[in-house]
Amino acid sequence: MKLKRDIYWVSTLKRSSLLMAMLCLQSCSSISTYQKQDLVDQEFNDARQLIAKGQLDAGTQKLTALVQQYPDNVHYRNTLKMHQDLAVAQRIKSAEVLLKQGDLNQAESIFQSILITSPENQRALNGLKKSGDCPKT
Repeated sequence: MKLKRDIYWVSTLKRSSLLMAMLCLQSCSSISTYQKQDLVDQEFNDARQLIAKGQLDAGTQKLTALVQQYPDNVHYRNTLKMHQDLAVAQRIKSAEVLLKQGDLNQAESIFQSILITSPENQRALNGLKKSGDCPKT
């Protein structure tokens, strides 16, 4: 009888130890998940700060990497899209200024580079048409 009781307690003790070990492992993984999210949030904030400082290429590269790593994160995707659209708008504006100044080759080059990534961008298509219509100096 004593042997059965001892076996029962040993078995119970093993199960309890296993349960405690599983709980400890789960709590450790939760901590690392939070730490990982903090690092990702910091990377996102770094990307936004780079963009705010005018370092558009570096900031956009960081955002692109985050979107590739976390494709389901709508906030990252929307932020990247917004900054890409802003960068295209700035490039179109600079090409339009070059066009008005008569630097047709440079303006045309910018319009063509925009159309590589955004082939249906109407402003770039119109700008390219205008640069072709103007006499080259």
